[in-house]
Amino acid sequence: MKSPENKPENKPENCPIRLDHASVRAMKKLLQPWFALLLFLSFTLATAPAQAEDLTNEKRNVEWVGFKQFQEVSRVFVRTTEAVKYRVDTSRPLTVVLIIENTAIPIKNNQRALPVKFFDSPVYKIIPKVIEGPSPSTHIEIQLRRAVKFNQVQKENLLALDFTR
Repeated sequence: MKSPENKPENKPENCPIRLDHASVRAMKKLLQPWFALLLFLSFTLATAPAQAEDLTNEKRNVEWVGFKQFQEVSRVFVRTTEAVKYRVDTSRPLTVVLIIENTAIPIKNNQRALPVKFFDSPVYKIIPKVIEGPSPSTHIEIQLRRAVKFNQVQKENLLALDFTR
């Protein structure tokens, strides 16, 4: 057994960090507001009921605007990061505007027009535009060679307009 003489004494000179009383008081004064904030947040988070976040106003991104030919139809499609709300404006002759609400096109290259005039298709040109403002949206302007019927298709994050050939 060790004798009490070999045991290190609990003296201030054995402590590697030396603080005087003024330093201890200053540290307490600095840490007190943070401790109060931590205590408040832990109490608030523990007692607050969990609420579902409303993501209807969260901006989504347009990942891809494309064009594809099929036997019966010419398809203009838009892929987004999530399902989106949209509407179609046909008020101008030979122009269909697909308005995708609360979206942006983060990659500048995806904002370029698609000149599809060389295809045997009623679609002449596709022009994506980002509309800034209080409710940002993306407008996909589809210029047509001739007036044709079209169908709208939405499956999850893919939106398509099929123009009869």
